[in-house]
Amino acid sequence: MPLVILGAIFAVALGIYAFFASRAIAEEDKRIESERRTKAAEKSDGDSGSASGDNVIFLSDDLEREKKRHRKRP
Repeated sequence: MPLVILGAIFAVALGIYAFFASRAIAEEDKRIESERRTKAAEKSDGDSGSASGDNVIFLSDDLEREKKRHRKRP
């Protein structure tokens, strides 16, 4: 009987953790998307086309975000 109670407490705690973790990820994604939009708007306002001949590789924001998450891990 105590094992069933302990299991129920674990399941509830795991559900609460998953709920808050998904909300935090969604908020971070919204923040990143808004930053991307402002950067794109600033770039389109000040773009003169002078950098079109440069060999630059741009990584997608999703890959950049995953790299940052990976670096934060101990």
